[in-house]
Amino acid sequence: MKIKKQKGISSSLGIVIIVIVAIVAVGGALAYQYMWSSDEPIEEIKTETPKDETADEPIEEIKTKTPKDETAEIEFEKKIIELADKNSFIPGEIEEVFSNKIQKNTIVFGDLNGDNVKDVAYITVSWGGGTGFFRDLVITLNEDGNIGDSASIYLGDRPEIKSITIEDNIITVDKQEWQGSRYIAKFRLSEGELIREEMTKVDVKEEVTKDKVSDWQVYRNKEYGFYVRYPESDYFGQYKVEHIENTFYVAYSSYEDITKGQFVRIFTKNSEDSLKEAIEKRFLKDFSNKECFVDETDLNYSYEYPEGYIVFSAIKYPRNGDELIGNSNCPYAVANGASYFLMDNSHPDKFAFFSIGQYTIPPALEGVEVFWQDTFRFID
Repeated sequence: MKIKKQKGISSSLGIVIIVIVAIVAVGGALAYQYMWSSDEPIEEIKTETPKDETADEPIEEIKTKTPKDETAEIEFEKKIIELADKNSFIPGEIEEVFSNKIQKNTIVFGDLNGDNVKDVAYITVSWGGGTGFFRDLVITLNEDGNIGDSASIYLGDRPEIKSITIEDNIITVDKQEWQGSRYIAKFRLSEGELIREEMTKVDVKEEVTKDKVSDWQVYRNKEYGFYVRYPESDYFGQYKVEHIENTFYVAYSSYEDITKGQFVRIFTKNSEDSLKEAIEKRFLKDFSNKECFVDETDLNYSYEYPEGYIVFSAIKYPRNGDELIGNSNCPYAVANGASYFLMDNSHPDKFAFFSIGQYTIPPALEGVEVFWQDTFRFID
């Protein structure tokens, strides 16, 4: 059986046809894509840079402190202490006028001008011969271990300086005004001068009342028939006492000569004599009333002694206005400061003379009601 062959497309021709069809198809696709998208704008793709949220914030300045020169601080402190030793204020040791003596227990070191090196602040005292003791706050800068520029500001007459500190270039002074209020004051150095930034009143009182003297020391003398109390110390220092013959002295421990301190002196008298008669017989028998006299007016003393106690002023000079016309040699006469005679009708055989002067023990600050002489009592 013969099989018939069918006519078909040759292999070469088929390949040519396939290639042509592929070219037409690809070209049509490209043409279609071009015609379809050519009328529409191509959207631009934008990319945002991430926002730096800290860009608007101010850049904090980084401050660096000068490294401490500890050697300079040590040398500076040594020089300040040497200066204070040579020119220190010692309560009670007052013989002539002075200015700007350093109150050693107020010296404090700390940075005052921001250079990270310790400077110094302290209190100075000046006295012109009267009742006032004037205090200033003084600062001195540390210049490479040497004593540099200084500045000062007035604090007042006889304030008690309870504390003084330096922190963050600020000086804080806790001071009790003389017979006044207590304040916390802050000072700083500005363009070479000390200025007060603020002052706040403190309501708390440190009272020395009649009840509080029970903590004081007691001195009793049976030979002369009296006892008295006195504080062991106060802000300015320790006290010491001594009895020499008929006189009891109390003074700061810094006194080399205790007889320059305050005292009470005991005298005997005829029991029948009044206080005026006893004073005249013992002290004024060689003086006339035109030279000096006893003032019988009861002294207006702020503290109340027990009933039966009589307080007289010290012997007085006759005067013509402000002019002294009496005899300045009269003994136990009124001088600068407080002085007076005291008698107890229950012990009529003796009397006492008090010499207090221009300061009190303890210091007469706000809330202080009792001084050592107020505790004096005659005994059998």
